[in-house]
Amino acid sequence: MARRAAIIRFQRDQAQHTLVLDAGNSLLGDSDPALETRGRTSVEAMNRMGYDALALGMQDISSLELSELRERLAEAQFPVLSANAYLAGTQELLTDPYVVMAMADHRVGILGLTDAGGTEEVVATDPVLAARKWLPRLQRVADIIIILSHAGLDTDQAIAGQLPGIDVIVSGRGGSLNQPIVAEPSGTILLHADHAVRGSAGTRLGIAHLSFDKAGSLAEYEWRKIILTSDFGEDPTMAAWVQEIVYGGCK
Repeated sequence: MARRAAIIRFQRDQAQHTLVLDAGNSLLGDSDPALETRGRTSVEAMNRMGYDALALGMQDISSLELSELRERLAEAQFPVLSANAYLAGTQELLTDPYVVMAMADHRVGILGLTDAGGTEEVVATDPVLAARKWLPRLQRVADIIIILSHAGLDTDQAIAGQLPGIDVIVSGRGGSLNQPIVAEPSGTILLHADHAVRGSAGTRLGIAHLSFDKAGSLAEYEWRKIILTSDFGEDPTMAAWVQEIVYGGCK
């Protein structure tokens, strides 16, 4: 976590505009302290690192009671998104489907998608249909479109192939990618840096440098994946906080 915080801080120092995004299943891991605090420490860590948006994965939903999940949503100092997670038996979305952010002369629209599934309290519907429903609305208010998707890489490729006007899809389920996928004929870029492997989730980080023209069309991109080994330095403030919650006890 402290290495991730250091990389994020460095990138913010280097780039004129930076977004820190997560495509889901990030609230609970397979070990303490996230399990002990029911995801509260995960949200606090993201708050401390200045995350800009997070999509919900089904594991985020199914691992928590609805009351706990709502507490995590309230604690997050960033948008937590899903365009297809509904309160069971209703047409009411659990959280916001998208967010629009002003960056330079552009308006960046970020849509969240959850992998299909459900619990007694929350049901996530077909993410492709959700993308088809919400993209036109988002495109009316944003000129750059990013999807944070936990729907799975095959589904993300289907979305990119069927729905024009998406600049980037950040995938968060299935095997990670060493290189971006460019969907044809849309030109949508698909990125996927991390995947859930017991004991190593969160150790991979994708860094994308994107250039857009005045109309909001993606002109150039560069992407790399890094593995946060001991070769990377730590953010001292985050390192101290991690030490406190691990050895001082979760509160």
